[in-house]
Amino acid sequence: MTGSSSDRAAGYFFRFNFNVLLRADLATQTEALTKGIQNSLYTPNEAREFVDMPALPGADKLLCNGNMLPVEMAGVQYVGKEEANAEAA
Repeated sequence: MTGSSSDRAAGYFFRFNFNVLLRADLATQTEALTKGIQNSLYTPNEAREFVDMPALPGADKLLCNGNMLPVEMAGVQYVGKEEANAEAA
């Protein structure tokens, strides 16, 4: 492929991804991205984008460590338990 106008017209293109040069080994990279997802720094799709994987449906929400719930649902699992504990006491 020469990068000619006919190649471009056919949909071919070049992409230079400088981040690939800065990537760590696979184990370190996976660990860093996993921690980023678990600590609400990245959505799963943002982490997937970093390693050139396609996005998945429903993976655009930040998750929090513990039950891996969307951040806006943190604590929902305890609603109602306080009332039940108060009634039992």
